[in-house]
Amino acid sequence: LEPPARRLLEAVAVAAGPVARTVARRAAELGPQESTAVVQLRAANLLRVKGTRGVEVIETYHDRIRDAVQEQLGDEERRAWHLRLVSALPKLQLLVGALLKSLSAMGYVSLLLLLLFYIYAVAGIHLFGAHDPKYFGSLPAAFLSLFRLVTLDNWADLFNAQLAHVPGLKVGLYFVTFIVFGTMIILNLFIGIIMNSMAEMHAELAERDRAQHERETGSVTLEDELKSIEGELKEMQTRLAGLRRTWSRVPPLKPFVQQAPPTLA
Repeated sequence: LEPPARRLLEAVAVAAGPVARTVARRAAELGPQESTAVVQLRAANLLRVKGTRGVEVIETYHDRIRDAVQEQLGDEERRAWHLRLVSALPKLQLLVGALLKSLSAMGYVSLLLLLLFYIYAVAGIHLFGAHDPKYFGSLPAAFLSLFRLVTLDNWADLFNAQLAHVPGLKVGLYFVTFIVFGTMIILNLFIGIIMNSMAEMHAELAERDRAQHERETGSVTLEDELKSIEGELKEMQTRLAGLRRTWSRVPPLKPFVQQAPPTLA
């Protein structure tokens, strides 16, 4: 077999089952020669293709072919192929890329959360430290109590323990504001950052796949054209929403026209 066909057959054999054609192509690091390799392997009854065009999966023609190819590979080669197959999965690329892109923004949110913890820990020591040294007697104890509070783990026990010594208004204001800021706002910022990073990473992967397909085939598929048009429409909708908000802030001209002199009006 030629080297491209051999690499593709090894990738499919190590996958030990049907694998998406795009994933196998990326794992075998094949470009335009992937189609030729598939034709050669199918002609030799070593590989078969299932599914429709665009959602195709490939697998070895028989289990014995898969076992024979795996026996020829050493342990190091099999581990390398497993790593290539995992790194070629588009969903995994999306998750890992989104997490890496969100690290910088999550650092700032973590700093804000730490500052909030410190402020409320100091306030808790002054309010409850004299009566409840177990939970608010020191800064580490107050941090641990606030972590329990932000996770909403039996937070009512902490709340009721303070009502016996501190006025209910102060206790309610302290606990409610920390839960609102710590749990319902800041922690949700982490989710928002990850979701935004996933959307950006998804767009980058789609653009990369479109550019790769255009380089390999010299043409753009109808699906790529539709995705491009959808992206342009979403951008136009965002711009229109911004213009609509700006226009809503402009005062109406009718009162000024009514107050103006007749000649000017």
